[in-house]
Amino acid sequence: MALTEAQERIRELEREALELRFRAEKAEAIAQERGSALEAERMALRMLTTGPPTAPAEPDPETTSAPVSPPPAPEQSGPGPEPVRQSWWRRTFG
Repeated sequence: MALTEAQERIRELEREALELRFRAEKAEAIAQERGSALEAERMALRMLTTGPPTAPAEPDPETTSAPVSPPPAPEQSGPGPEPVRQSWWRRTFG
């Protein structure tokens, strides 16, 4: 009888081991899925909370130049310059 009891006990322990292995694999899959979701949420939060890009520390020498004064106006002998025409909005509500 001792042999059959030992064999039955072995089968029982094997079933428990299989069940525990299955539960461990399931828990790992859930943890992996939650980790992926958490990383996606972190990325979305970073994208929402970062401000606009900062301006460069030093200006670009090619685009920056010394202020240029306008050329001298030619002397006019005729009538003065035409008045600047305002937009319809300014003329109406100005």
